[in-house]
Amino acid sequence: MIKQLLFTVLLLGTIAGCKNDKADPQAKIEGIVGRWKATEIENLKNGNKVWQTVNNSAWFISFHTDGSVADDNGNLICCAPNILTIDGLTIKIPAETDLPSQSCASTRCSGCMNWGIEQRGDEIIIAVCNSSRIKYARVR
Repeated sequence: MIKQLLFTVLLLGTIAGCKNDKADPQAKIEGIVGRWKATEIENLKNGNKVWQTVNNSAWFISFHTDGSVADDNGNLICCAPNILTIDGLTIKIPAETDLPSQSCASTRCSGCMNWGIEQRGDEIIIAVCNSSRIKYARVR
């Protein structure tokens, strides 16, 4: 009787402890929505990757609820990503209905439009096409 009771308690505990591993793409996007300020950039120094403080204090980006990215003036950025990979979850961003600023007309975008984003609370690290990574802090 005690073994059956113990088994039942363990079984119920195991079932209750299971969670749905299916990630919600919209929840991932909502987690990064808002204004972010660049704080550090990862560079190669003497063959090692090191984080260096960003000297330009006016380097901001903003994420919208649809995943689009704007500069500090609210203009959609040139060469915006069409895919965001947030903490391993790949999310396709819909085509923009608004055009980026006029200054984008002379900008030539490369073929890689996937941004990898690691989020840890109010800090994100963005890697564009496996280039240098940039740390951003959420602006409240």
